[in-house]
This record gives sequence, C-alpha cells and structure tokens, in this order.
Amino acid sequence: MEVDIKSQEFANAWRIVSEALLSYLQSGEVKPTVLMNNLSGQQAGVKPVVSHIEAVPNKTSSVVDVRYAACPVKQTDGTYNFRNLKEERQQESTYKITRYADGSCEFELCDLQGEARQIFKDNQSDRMPSYVGTSTGEITADNKIVNVKPGRGIVDGRSVKITESLVVEFK
Repeated sequence: MEVDIKSQEFANAWRIVSEALLSYLQSGEVKPTVLMNNLSGQQAGVKPVVSHIEAVPNKTSSVVDVRYAACPVKQTDGTYNFRNLKEERQQESTYKITRYADGSCEFELCDLQGEARQIFKDNQSDRMPSYVGTSTGEITADNKIVNVKPGRGIVDGRSVKITESLVVEFK
C-alpha cells in the first residue's frame, strides 16, 4: 500500500506513533490500545492503527512525584485534563495528583481552607465537573472533606488525562 506522506492520514498516524513513543519513553510500562478502523471505504488488508496509549495501573508501581492543580481543563472530545501542574501546593490548588512510575496517576480533592474553600463552593461545577468527580453532602465552612475514592488518570506529556472520576463526601 502506498501512502502520501503529505496526506492527513499519514499526519494523523505519525502523531499517534510519536505520542505513543513519547509516552513510553516518559513512563516506561505502557499497554497500547488498538482501535480497529471501522471507517467506510477502508481498503482491504490495512492493519489496525494504535489510537492511544493507556497506562496499566499497577499498585506496586512506585510514586514518581506529587503535583497540584487548580482546575481541570475540558478537552474538545469532552474529557478533562489537569494542566499547568505545580510542584508545591499553591493557594489556588484544588487537586493533589500522585504520579506513578508506570504512567498512571491518582488524584484527590485537597483539604480546602478559607477563601479556597469558598471559591470551590462558588464554582463547584467548574472546579469539579461530573466527569472529574462526584460528591455527596454540601461543602460548608467547617465540614470535613473526605476523599472516598481517588480519581484516576494517565500521564499525557506534561498533563494528566482523567480516566476515572473521584468520589468525595462533605460531612
């Protein structure tokens, strides 16, 4: 099969391969997820394309580092990423993100205090959309924030792509 290297198909395939390679080099143990190409008009004999790299969670994987993020960013495909991660907790930090050597991550809601708590309460739908997390109870000035189940994600370059939402209880 002949493919024009100036075509959009080649550009997309190259982007996928280079992102997969970058992810592998940055995180080590990864498992490629293969997407069967179901496009109409597909030529016979064309092999499946690797669509993305998905880190396989490994409870024995060691912690690489802990980072902090203020607010998740919605992507064009409807998913969310944490971007602009900070090494140290800032006043506006909402989430604590633990990154593991295998490329997986866990995130939880920080113990918000004072003004940060009020900002979260006033902007909860932006700070924690349902894709990112669910909560029970109502956040008040003096109740406790309990992370019932951490959210999960995968390292995506310098960002974290959220793959599973967290569960929080305000009591």
